[in-house]
Amino acid sequence: MIYLPDIPFELTPDRLARAADVGLEEAAAFLDSEAGRSIQPAAVFDEVDPAVLPGLRPAGAPDWGATVLAGLCATGGSTADSRLMQAARRLALLDALDFLEYRVRQYLKPSGLAPGPRLIPGCDDLPLAANRAIRDHFASSHDLGLSVLPSGEIDPAAGLAFIYPTNQGLPASQGKCASCRRDDCPARLQDPSEPAS
Repeated sequence: MIYLPDIPFELTPDRLARAADVGLEEAAAFLDSEAGRSIQPAAVFDEVDPAVLPGLRPAGAPDWGATVLAGLCATGGSTADSRLMQAARRLALLDALDFLEYRVRQYLKPSGLAPGPRLIPGCDDLPLAANRAIRDHFASSHDLGLSVLPSGEIDPAAGLAFIYPTNQGLPASQGKCASCRRDDCPARLQDPSEPAS
């Protein structure tokens, strides 16, 4: 199991102001506040036999291989539902996912494997039930404070669960997220501080 308690991320007043559509002073004040300082992305992943996550690979989905990397990624931060907190958590999650993918590649490199496309519960190739199965896999040690809602989802502002198949050579950037129809997926939303393309 690999635990990443302090994932580096860039949360500047300028970036946050653009993402939350607020003034620079308001964004800077938020980042200096206790709520702003509480944001600290973390992640955990583990190489597991897919049999540990029974019934999660839909019929007809590509084979995941002998093992998968399953994990959780969380943003930290308070549960305040302000526009600034939501934007800050989204930016932190985007940075954390980039760093996480780098660490997953480094983890697999010695074995000669590369991660397949990142799968997020609720996408076509991974049912929402995976949220609970993955969270329960880490519950005894590192659940990162994430909980599964009655709907089967994890609060997308708080974090997400994921699986990386390890048998595919397809780069993750060309994977399922590029063609996914799920509009609200936190793993593929555009950085709100960047201009729309």
